[in-house]
Amino acid sequence: MTTSANRADEMRGLHAGAIVLVGVIAVNAGNYLFHLLSARELGPASYSDVVSLLALAGLIGLPLGGVQVVVARTVARLAAA
Repeated sequence: MTTSANRADEMRGLHAGAIVLVGVIAVNAGNYLFHLLSARELGPASYSDVVSLLALAGLIGLPLGGVQVVVARTVARLAAA
């Protein structure tokens, strides 16, 4: 048996999930448009340079995201103590 509070929490979670889904779709559409337009505008040589730099930025950003999580967790633990 679910109470109205549990049902409200479920609806809130579904609403938040829908917002995230719309955001992910918008980001993917923006990435698609960026690559489509930049590939047509720049040509193969320049576009390959741009894509290489974006890949490098992704490779650098991935471990830095992990560092951010560790720092945030450490700061939260120190603030709670």
